[in-house]
Amino acid sequence: MSPQRLCALAVFFSGGSLAPEALEPVLAPKETAGKFAAGAVLSAAARSPDRTQALDVAFKLGEAFASGTEPDLQRPWFSRSMAWTGWRTERPPG
Repeated sequence: MSPQRLCALAVFFSGGSLAPEALEPVLAPKETAGKFAAGAVLSAAARSPDRTQALDVAFKLGEAFASGTEPDLQRPWFSRSMAWTGWRTERPPG
């Protein structure tokens, strides 16, 4: 499963009812969104030529996000990381 799909599933399961509005609310287990988000990070890192560096960058950016600080995008670890991403940015043909 792609990192993008795992990230979308994390958002979907992050809150609110999974059931249609006319039915009783059905909540996902609390850990579901976190597991999908972690899977997205690990999946993206696994597609990287340098998995260790990819995870290091992901953890540093996640730590900055969780602490409410801006990541230092000028640090060498970030600029070296630009080549590691396995995420596709091009549009499909057609």
